Amino acid sequence: DEGRALVVKSNIGVHRLLLSDLVYVEAINRKVIYYLKNGEELTCTDRFSSVCEGLSGCPEFLLVHRSFLVNMNYIRTIETADLILHNGKRIPLAQRRVTEIKKHYLAFQMEELT
Repeated sequence: DEGRALVVKSNIGVHRLLLSDLVYVEAINRKVIYYLKNGEELTCTDRFSSVCEGLSGCPEFLLVHRSFLVNMNYIRTIETADLILHNGKRIPLAQRRVTEIKKHYLAFQMEELT
């Protein structure tokens, strides 16, 4: 589990990102930004949909908004309109999916405990 990684191409080269270090991914203006737990940000030109597809087999990643894919291990709180990550960053939630997102997160946390 520790070694699961994603290989991404950015404007400065090719990177191997450990999934456990990936806090969230954001889509902005046809670019995809990977936010790592050490504070690094990698900007790539991958399509966000293909990033989501690539991470769809990873249970810890949840699409919480059409432009945010979050690693649930880094979620501190889920509120009514957004969620707060361990680093204090707020991420907006897709309003019509809030209940589903909360359920998904709860189920994920219960899994982690067993």
